[in-house]
Amino acid sequence: MAENAKDKILLVDDEPFNLGIYSEIFSDLGYEVFTASNSHETFEILKKNEPDLLLLDIILHNELGLDILEKIKTDNQHPYMYIVMITGAFTSSQQQAAALEQGADGYIVRPIDDRELIARVEAFMRHKRTLDSLRKSESRLRKIIARNPDAILVVDTDGKISFANPSAEDMFKLTIDELLSRVFGYPVIQGEHTEINIVRQDEEERVGEMRTIDIDWNDKETFLISIRDITHHKQIEEELKKALVKSEESDKLKSAFLANMSHEIRTPMNGVLGFTRFLKKPNLPVEKQQKYISIIEQSGIRMLNLINDIIDISKIESGNMEVNYSNINIHEMFASLFNFFEPQAKKKKNELLYVTSLPDNKAYVFSDNEKITAIFTNLIKNAVKYTTNGKIEFGYELKENEFEFYVKDTGIGIPQDRLDAIFERFVQADLKIVQPYEGAGLGLSIAKAYVEILKGEIRVESQENKGSSFYFTIPVKGKKVVDKVVAREKKIDSIEKLSEITVLIADDDETANIYLEEILEGKCKKVLHARNGKQAVDMVHGEKDINLILMDIKMPVMDGYTATRMIKQYNQDVIIIAQTAYAMSGDKEKAFKAGCNGYITKPINQNELLLIMNQLL
Repeated sequence: MAENAKDKILLVDDEPFNLGIYSEIFSDLGYEVFTASNSHETFEILKKNEPDLLLLDIILHNELGLDILEKIKTDNQHPYMYIVMITGAFTSSQQQAAALEQGADGYIVRPIDDRELIARVEAFMRHKRTLDSLRKSESRLRKIIARNPDAILVVDTDGKISFANPSAEDMFKLTIDELLSRVFGYPVIQGEHTEINIVRQDEEERVGEMRTIDIDWNDKETFLISIRDITHHKQIEEELKKALVKSEESDKLKSAFLANMSHEIRTPMNGVLGFTRFLKKPNLPVEKQQKYISIIEQSGIRMLNLINDIIDISKIESGNMEVNYSNINIHEMFASLFNFFEPQAKKKKNELLYVTSLPDNKAYVFSDNEKITAIFTNLIKNAVKYTTNGKIEFGYELKENEFEFYVKDTGIGIPQDRLDAIFERFVQADLKIVQPYEGAGLGLSIAKAYVEILKGEIRVESQENKGSSFYFTIPVKGKKVVDKVVAREKKIDSIEKLSEITVLIADDDETANIYLEEILEGKCKKVLHARNGKQAVDMVHGEKDINLILMDIKMPVMDGYTATRMIKQYNQDVIIIAQTAYAMSGDKEKAFKAGCNGYITKPINQNELLLIMNQLL
């Protein structure tokens, strides 16, 4: 019985009786049967169908079945079709042998009993099905091997390659023929997973993981080798290792930074709190009072500088650092820097000087005055800090379309292996310096960031115990020659307009209330106080003559932003100045968006506050 309803048999015989009998027999067994009596009919059927078995009479009218067999085998259009020759009693043994030599899979000799015929055909079909199954398995296996991303090779004990898949071609950048002509150049250890450097024709460096098992191949002892390209995994592994090391270093540096920050905060706080207690002593001489007050003020300035540095770092990291371009007179900036740092330099017995090379009316750069001043301040401050009984010089040179500024000192210098690290955040706190130096280690990081924001570059040259030279460039933009205009801040102790207004101080901090009231004492008609935002809103509704509000942002019950919005809905004319300890990027914008007319950060400078009030009244 046919095992598959699609099994097909083609009968080729010039005797209609034979075709009829055989067709009926095999049709009853479930085969799909086709019949032909000559070569023309045979090839017409073969064009349209793919029989599983061809029963071909060896001798036909006017032609031979052997010729049909030869043509079929020559065309190779039906390589998996079984061909069985039907011979008669008069068929010579030479013809039977010729049929087998030309590719016939067997022959049946007539006359033959129907049962024997069926048994022989069924035997041929079982054999064919077995071969078809093997071919399909082999085809599937070849597809799997061909599509496998790993390189797969068969290598004998002498290292000769007898098989390679397409992935091996791609991995080694060699054709299959080139691979088969070569000796496998890696040590083969059965059962091992080995990491190898893949030697490629294009010399690109790749890493592979090789796995080996022993197999029989063409009756020879051989190895089946698979190689997986793990270059990407190795790169990720290396990056993770570097990231881990960097993370550990970062944790150490941050810990050192936090320890240093603790020192930098506690030291000035010690001055503030300690000398504040001394001021409480009865009958304290005036000279000591002034000395203690000066120490408290300097300690406060030191703490404020530290806070400003941290805020600047935050703005730089968030990308919200604004650049305000203007024409800057370099010589005036230098004179101001010299006047500021000369007393500090003298304390450490240093000579401080600056060098100029252009006339005053041409010494201009179009850039951000505040940031260039901050860059110089950090560099000169560092030079003064690390130099004793030496010389500190700062200046510039005009080179094509940029100024190259410099700050040179004859101080302790920097080790060569730390030259790049000094511009990184948290690094200074990790340096092992025998002599203690004040500072949080953020100055050079801020200086570098500012230089880059202004489209310049910064570098350092240094030798230990001989000194350091910092250079930074700033592009020349806009006019280099401008009319000399010097804007100086006027000191304001009183404002005539204040005497006509009522000021509401909205702040929950008692110290802030006392400080602001002290500033405004005798300068305005009336000063009122609110301890939270809701109280401020209620007072504006109750007191019709409130002209100006100093609004703290962070207050209990209701914050300053909410209070400002509610007050502005009720009274658009009242002037509100945000006075806050918030000084991060975006805080000023939030205040103005809420409806504030002005903005000032704590600690509040008396002169700055009065100037803002004067502008808004």
